[in-house]
Amino acid sequence: MSDQNILEIIRLRWAIYYLGAETGLWRSLSDEDVKGFMEFLFPKSRYIAQYNLMLNVVRNSEPVKDVPIGSYSLFKFPEQIEEKVLDYLKQHADKDYSQLEESPEIYLKQLGTIPSDANLFDSSVGRLDVIGINDMLRILAYRYYLSFTGNTHNFPYFE
Repeated sequence: MSDQNILEIIRLRWAIYYLGAETGLWRSLSDEDVKGFMEFLFPKSRYIAQYNLMLNVVRNSEPVKDVPIGSYSLFKFPEQIEEKVLDYLKQHADKDYSQLEESPEIYLKQLGTIPSDANLFDSSVGRLDVIGINDMLRILAYRYYLSFTGNTHNFPYFE
């Protein structure tokens, strides 16, 4: 898996987090008190701590908890991929990935270049070992874009 794929996972997670917080699916961590607290507690790794806090908020929300057992989602990749993401974050601990270059909607629209069936319910988008990480990220971005712009809150998962 390339560094670009890892970076897309991180950015895509932040984009979905922001959209979910805007719509009230999970609590927002965007106020300055949270960032200041992280900086105080974890001066050298505050961005990693902020990222992990965001992941925990989303993973513990009701919509994401409904992913079938044995399946994965944007917020819970297979362990090997999660380890690579964490290693990447440790190597770039001074970078704040929570600051997107564009709005979350524009980011999803640009990344989501592989259309897939999207219904009003949570649904499987396929198998990671068949589709590959690059195409999986594009499919997930497309599905999340449709979900948030259509206000359906569809949370795709994969095997």
